[in-house]
Amino acid sequence: MSVKHMRENETIERTEARIVEARRNRIKLASHYINVNTITFLDRGHKVRSGKVVQRTNRGVMIEFRGGYKENFFFEELLQLELDREILVVD
Repeated sequence: MSVKHMRENETIERTEARIVEARRNRIKLASHYINVNTITFLDRGHKVRSGKVVQRTNRGVMIEFRGGYKENFFFEELLQLELDREILVVD
């Protein structure tokens, strides 16, 4: 096997390992939001709007706000908002 083919195989193996790790992380992240019923959005600590989780997917949740407005959020996006203290998660 040539050096070029060996490098390509190593690259493929590393890519596959990253994909597996990303799936594991997504499962951990999903389990954090799986039992959430309500998410409150904050602006400088004050409640701006609240929404009820109406649907869960393998990549995120759909939140329904007042007036029937629905919006999808990815788990990664929710985690970042939670870390920035822009949302409050209610079980």
